Amino acid sequence: MPSASDADINDMRETFIELVEQSNLGVNFASFRPRVIHHHNNEVVVPQKWSGSYRNLAERIRDQIVSPIKERYKNAVRIDHKFGAFADCDREVPPRGGWGGSWIATLDHCACGSIVSHMTGASNNPTAWGSALNGGSFLGAWNSCRRRAAQQLVIDGIVKLPVANGFRAIDAFLEKVKETFPEKLNEETVDALMDGIEDWDFHRSTRPMFVG
Repeated sequence: MPSASDADINDMRETFIELVEQSNLGVNFASFRPRVIHHHNNEVVVPQKWSGSYRNLAERIRDQIVSPIKERYKNAVRIDHKFGAFADCDREVPPRGGWGGSWIATLDHCACGSIVSHMTGASNNPTAWGSALNGGSFLGAWNSCRRRAAQQLVIDGIVKLPVANGFRAIDAFLEKVKETFPEKLNEETVDALMDGIEDWDFHRSTRPMFVG
């Protein structure tokens, strides 16, 4: 939480170092996520109580923990610092645009999963709003009327999602496109915008059907 003091963060670093040293690198991984209240009385909590302070917290974790640990241990110790997740918490409104919409359904290769959720990714725990999708064709489920209807409810603001909803570089780009070109784009403009996309520095999934 952003209320953590510098002394608290320093204590986390020193405790982690003690664990790494005493375990002879047996302990060699740590992760940092923001503490978020997603719902209160069935309402999405946006903005967060500490909204406006999460990015600063992420910067302090980076400067006081991540950088010193990396300098000390190089690649022998890894820290998964979800900087973007902290930044998401500073959002003042819940996500509702087309950006991030691909993550509204979480499916595995068997088309099992939850129809609207970023919180429950396991196909054996499909407890999100909208219930579970039946197993079957992945592409069939991904392009199903049921999933698209659920996404439209989000876009229309009828269903509100929590703040941590995959708002990342590609989403920021799409948001900028939406602001710059408020009307529907023609194919020529889209082709110009996406020129060279195969060389852009995005995460490349080993299973491209997930991002198709």
